[in-house]
Amino acid sequence: MSIKQVLVSAVAIAVAGAAFAAQDNSSQTTLGAGSVRFDSAIANGVLVPQVGTETELSVLKLRQQELANQTLYIGGIVRAAALYSRLNDNYNGTTVIHTHVTNGRSGYKTASQLNMPEVGLIGVADVNSWATGVISLTAANVGRGDTSDTIGVDQAYVLLGDLNSSSVYGFAGKKDVDFGNFNTVDFYTLPLNRLAFQVASTNSVGVGFNNSGFNAVITALNGGNNGSDATDTTGTAYTNNSNNINNFAVNLDYGMNSNGVMWGVGGGYLNGSRYSYAKSNSQRNGAWDINGHFDVDNLTVMGEYDRTSGKANNASITDNTIQGFDIGAAYGFPIMGHNSSVNADFSELKSNAVTASQFVLGWNNELVNDVWMGLEWAYNKGGINGSSSFATADGITGVPSVSGNKNNTLLLNLTATF
Repeated sequence: MSIKQVLVSAVAIAVAGAAFAAQDNSSQTTLGAGSVRFDSAIANGVLVPQVGTETELSVLKLRQQELANQTLYIGGIVRAAALYSRLNDNYNGTTVIHTHVTNGRSGYKTASQLNMPEVGLIGVADVNSWATGVISLTAANVGRGDTSDTIGVDQAYVLLGDLNSSSVYGFAGKKDVDFGNFNTVDFYTLPLNRLAFQVASTNSVGVGFNNSGFNAVITALNGGNNGSDATDTTGTAYTNNSNNINNFAVNLDYGMNSNGVMWGVGGGYLNGSRYSYAKSNSQRNGAWDINGHFDVDNLTVMGEYDRTSGKANNASITDNTIQGFDIGAAYGFPIMGHNSSVNADFSELKSNAVTASQFVLGWNNELVNDVWMGLEWAYNKGGINGSSSFATADGITGVPSVSGNKNNTLLLNLTATF
């Protein structure tokens, strides 16, 4: 589907929603003021890169606070960036590919690119106080020369629950799996442990419980590919048969506000991660996650740790436990009446013998409501797939083997939600 078709589809969704709501005489059909409305709070709660898991809980809380019944809410996100990347003097000039720059310039010390990493559209249909339909359409690397600007259904599921009436909720359909937290302070660059352990959207069914700051989710899901090659960037859940419900995830977290400090801790277990066991029959290999965060005044600090249950054996990983962590902090402050923030983040992905690391430093400013512009610097060290790639989404399944590989990336990013 082309970008033009996406825009036409967005209008069609709005018209269809208005027609649906018109069946109820008490509903208005005026776009933006009645049964079909645009609300950037949905995109900010679900689509922005800083958001990790448990997005269905974000939708339920928005319903509890501001979303009306028998109303179709539409939100979206557009992200653009200008990137400049430079390898260190020790690079292998014939094979190393730059981090974050997606134009495939191997054999060059520097690379630059204009990129649209994401265009997304989300619709939340509040059928009644208990039933909600959610659909999210996204396209990645829009306008890149070697892609066709295709857009796909990232999530599409039915959500049942009303936090005003019950602590129990449920869902069924294609959605991101609730394992770990994976929130980040960065506006563009994703932490390495998130790239390696966060589970992409898949067909699943689950039940959750939310009360007094405690949230628990149990999810049953179809298994997927174990990510045995670098081109499989979303195969983060593995079982021997990907067409059956034969995998599950459990996620727990608890948080509260104590004397002006908001804090939370959490943990999760995934029965089959992308890294299979170090056995000839490639049995599933589970993964554990622990995470925590606190917010005081305008300061946010968060940390997360992930680890496979057993030794892994796929791609160039041989008989090693895979683990990763991330720690980040952000501080918000006003500049000439505009919201601004600075952020720093450090993440690692490692086996028993080798390590890939990433450090990110950024500054972002809200130019107008829901439009952010920022400058970000990312430093990557260690190849992830032999000696040809760094630890990025396009090559997360291997093992860093050339510790001298270093890459600096400077980027100007622009993010708008509506």
